Amino acid sequence: MSIYFRTARKEDIPAVAKLIDSASGDFIDFLYGDLVPGKTTVQIIEQKLDSNDFSMRLEDCLLAETGSGIAGLSLSYPACNPRISPEMESLIPGERLERIHENYSARLKGSWYLDSLSVSPKYKKRGIGSSLLEQTKKRGQNNGHDLLSLTVFKDNKPAYRLYRKSGFVVERQVYEEITEQSSHEGQCVLMKCDLS
Repeated sequence: MSIYFRTARKEDIPAVAKLIDSASGDFIDFLYGDLVPGKTTVQIIEQKLDSNDFSMRLEDCLLAETGSGIAGLSLSYPACNPRISPEMESLIPGERLERIHENYSARLKGSWYLDSLSVSPKYKKRGIGSSLLEQTKKRGQNNGHDLLSLTVFKDNKPAYRLYRKSGFVVERQVYEEITEQSSHEGQCVLMKCDLS
């Protein structure tokens, strides 16, 4: 199977939104659930991508594509970029933002930050996640960074294993207060990988 990588375009928004939603687990549902009547989480992400909201921009999305479609996505950008936009602050209740504050602010100064990595279910176990991670490392290097960072739930064992295998080490624990609807146990880690 031949794979090529490219930056996302407007026509990719529906596929990109589904992949970001999948990567978030229930994080985006927690943030936006019941706040925008009649809109699903995927529709909210589509709207953010279409409006070029700085917390979720198409130019930050790297896609893995095969002859039959988009197989996966990496969303990454400089760690100094804030993840919470003014639009989010005006829409999302303060108590929800407070619950995600530690995770959303966990950063390593000067690093390139991997926000989301997702592979479509029909393409899993084909090395696409590893390939996207390698391309993300190159993207970080090409943008002048010598460190790649990310946060991941420790109970997300496939992702945690992939990152460890790809050279990431745990920098520190990040506590995440989990709600009843969460599928995660609550412990996140901030990880880093040397790109030099």
